[in-house]
Amino acid sequence: MQEAWNRAQATIVNAGRTPVIPGDVDYVNLATSPAELQLLEAREQITKEIARMYKVPGHKLGFNETDKAANMEQQERAYISDALETITRQLEEQLDIKMLFDSEIGKLRFKFDFSKVISADQLQRYQSYAIGITNGFLNRDEVRELEGYAPIPDGEGEEFLTPTYTAKQDGTGSLNTTGETDGEN
Repeated sequence: MQEAWNRAQATIVNAGRTPVIPGDVDYVNLATSPAELQLLEAREQITKEIARMYKVPGHKLGFNETDKAANMEQQERAYISDALETITRQLEEQLDIKMLFDSEIGKLRFKFDFSKVISADQLQRYQSYAIGITNGFLNRDEVRELEGYAPIPDGEGEEFLTPTYTAKQDGTGSLNTTGETDGEN
């Protein structure tokens, strides 16, 4: 039926003419009236105003869907720092006051953790871990913990590594573990 309809309406003879619907077919209007369009536009504007008031970015509500991924990450960070942290800071303070014993205040505290929400992609994380391990300010077990893995058995992952080019050498390319320089006995 669809093909027959399209063939009948596509000819030059029928161009601009009002189509006639057979009696056994029901007409369903798919167009939106101007009043409905205005209502939808007003609802969208109200939603955007409320989002602005609470500092919720448009991408959280389905607006600005053409944003690039890098821009989305910046928007996510801004959302956390501008909207969520201001609210959660107050909640943390109230939880500290109402949920901790007097002996625990100052030693323990409540803290919302947004690190997983704003964490970098896998490549960036692995590159930063490699820098930390190579330069000796992170050990392998710390990195494994950040990624949710168990430590390396027998404490081998607790060792801090340092690059060989920062250690003293004996002039032959080997590490000087005695601390003596060439020519000293």
